[in-house]
Amino acid sequence: MITKFQEELPLYSFSPSDEARQVDLLAYIAKITEGVSDINSKNWANYENKTVKKITVVGGGELGVACTLAISAKGLADRLVLLDLSEGTKGGMMDLNIFNLPNVEISKDPSASAHSKVVIFTVNSLGNSQSYLDVVQRNVDMFRALVPALGHYSPNSVLLVASQPVEVMTYVTWKLSAFPATRVIGTGCNLDSQRLQYIITNVLKAQTSGKSVWVIGEQGEDKALLNLILQALYQDPLIYTLKFFLITSTPQ
Repeated sequence: MITKFQEELPLYSFSPSDEARQVDLLAYIAKITEGVSDINSKNWANYENKTVKKITVVGGGELGVACTLAISAKGLADRLVLLDLSEGTKGGMMDLNIFNLPNVEISKDPSASAHSKVVIFTVNSLGNSQSYLDVVQRNVDMFRALVPALGHYSPNSVLLVASQPVEVMTYVTWKLSAFPATRVIGTGCNLDSQRLQYIITNVLKAQTSGKSVWVIGEQGEDKALLNLILQALYQDPLIYTLKFFLITSTPQ
């Protein structure tokens, strides 16, 4: 399926009613294939610039709902789709329906994500009684059907992965989508970095700015502060205390 996806021309990005544009696109591709280098691509560039800023959030759990609310509140998208793959109606999903947020569509149909600029994966099969390997296997099985379909509907999108374990699922998403590595991004320890920066700046009231501190490594117990930044933290007693706490609490 992946091989077939890679060989397909992006004609599915136009609806049947856009037959004229399909013909134009084929002619455009034919000229490029024949080696014509002096063609005017300005019209296509303008078309891309005028397209709607659309973001799709995959997953109707707490993270998916929070992500949808944050994007809507900041006005980052002209259209926002929340793709809910779960059965039934969860509390957060019900709230979104009640609020009737503008430009927000809730759907269970993957085709609703078509033409998205960014697709955010928050879906998880994580359960309290599941082991790490069980979670990985179930998420991979879910992504096998999900990623190629969403990649098909939004072939030029950027895929942002927040599903756990994020490092593994980002790699799986990259392989299943056949997208360039530059368009498949994992959240990694960014949230932990933001939390640490907030603690340093607002809670500890440190003289050193927390904006230059990052948490790196695999999402989990082995994550750590960036060593190069630690050298600058010795100047502030509060930061030194925080550093000592983090080091002594990290499993060896």
